[in-house]
Amino acid sequence: MDSKSSTLARYIFVLDPWKADTLTHFATIEEAFQNDPLKCEILLYGDHLQSAKAPRFRAFITVRTLWGEAQAMRYLKTVLTKEHQTLSSLLKEAPMAEPFLELYQSPRSQLLIEHDHAKARSMGATLSPSLVYIDTSGHMICTKGKISLTH
Repeated sequence: MDSKSSTLARYIFVLDPWKADTLTHFATIEEAFQNDPLKCEILLYGDHLQSAKAPRFRAFITVRTLWGEAQAMRYLKTVLTKEHQTLSSLLKEAPMAEPFLELYQSPRSQLLIEHDHAKARSMGATLSPSLVYIDTSGHMICTKGKISLTH
């Protein structure tokens, strides 16, 4: 990453993918990714760490870690638009199943989920959806309950 891209303003989208309205925010998220994917990050935040939904958290974290934010955003949209996305169907879509399974099944995936939660809380993004905008000077604005690219 060059010095120019490290000084860009950034958008951090904080989402609970199991909230009913999460999919309604994807047009804004996709717009941000289309404008400059290097400026965008998605964090998952919710009370599902120990629930039956935790595997989807791990799958998202695994996709993001292995293939980047843009691929993770596409995966998350796929999960939200297909009610019964299973791990086996995800693996059919995954570029390489072996590294995916290795990270997905490791304790590291749980640590990465916990890191997302801690990072969201540290920025004040404790409600889904939230958008954290960090300008080029490092100043941070957190809007809770809505996602809009206007600041």
